[in-house]
Amino acid sequence: PRFLSSFFSFFSPLFIGAFIAFVVNLPMRSLENLLFSKKWKRGDKIRQKIRRPICMILAFLIFFGIIGSIIFLVVPDLVNTIISFGNKLPGTIKDFQDWVAKLDTNDSDFVKWLQTSSFSVNNLIQRGINWLNQATTDMASSAFVWLSSVLNRFFNTFLGLVFAIYFLLRKESIGRNMRELNYAAFPERIVDRLVQFFSLVNRVFSRFIGGSVLEALILGTLNFIGMQIFGFPYALTISVMIAVGQLIPIFGALIFGAFGTLFIFVESPIQGLAYLLMLIIIQQLEGNFVYPRVVGKSVGLPSLLVFFAVTFGSKAFGFVGLLLAVPAFSVFYVLIRSWSSDRVRKKGIDENKI
Repeated sequence: PRFLSSFFSFFSPLFIGAFIAFVVNLPMRSLENLLFSKKWKRGDKIRQKIRRPICMILAFLIFFGIIGSIIFLVVPDLVNTIISFGNKLPGTIKDFQDWVAKLDTNDSDFVKWLQTSSFSVNNLIQRGINWLNQATTDMASSAFVWLSSVLNRFFNTFLGLVFAIYFLLRKESIGRNMRELNYAAFPERIVDRLVQFFSLVNRVFSRFIGGSVLEALILGTLNFIGMQIFGFPYALTISVMIAVGQLIPIFGALIFGAFGTLFIFVESPIQGLAYLLMLIIIQQLEGNFVYPRVVGKSVGLPSLLVFFAVTFGSKAFGFVGLLLAVPAFSVFYVLIRSWSSDRVRKKGIDENKI
């Protein structure tokens, strides 16, 4: 484990660059097909030379434009939302305490349960304050370590960006050199299988990432439109949170949706419950009509395996595993089904037995 940790840490800029290149290659490839047709590529050597740099620059502008828009448009609104949430939270807690106090005048099973149980609103609030104080102390004590980690990640990301530019500019020649090296070192049949395997990985991951981003944009847009129609507060912040959370399979939209509901609930409990109902309806529509057409076809995993993939990926590889577990399991699912079908056919087993 120590060797693997050192290995991945040493080569992390290379892996970061490969990941950035893979993501940016999706819009770059579309731009090349859109802006430079086959007629242009055959008849004009100048356009052939400028095709890749122009499309790569445009793809990076799209990539960083989306990230910059999220940072500069949403972060200030998110900060204001958190400040407003913090200002109104004490009043909401006070209202809840008054509501519990009024229950003392009523002889109900709920009041008897409160009186006989160890539940205490003040105790709960005090625990939250103690947790915040401890978290603040731990954060201050580890500030130097955190700053060093941030600088190291920034440096690795910068190097990864340099690698990504090189990969994108010379992706065809890099692929050719890698295939030539493998064919020279290994048997042809094995390299053919490897080429097929990586082609499958490229196809599944490309479709999954493109489909997931499109699905996140659709869900965030629907959420924003619905919040504008019904006049819910924090529409832009919560809609972006929902869209970003949708990139995390199964759990992401639920977690960020819960935070959005909490923000609105502190503003108005009735509006918070109404927003929760609206979000459930939107997610049901998206899950039944949008996801199967946008992402479902590219993944092809049964629902149970999607849940297992997300659980296993998050436990084994953390946040990265949470994001990439579904397409990775999809690749192995296709390979296993292909292998089993081929073996059954070679054994001559009757289809009725299957």
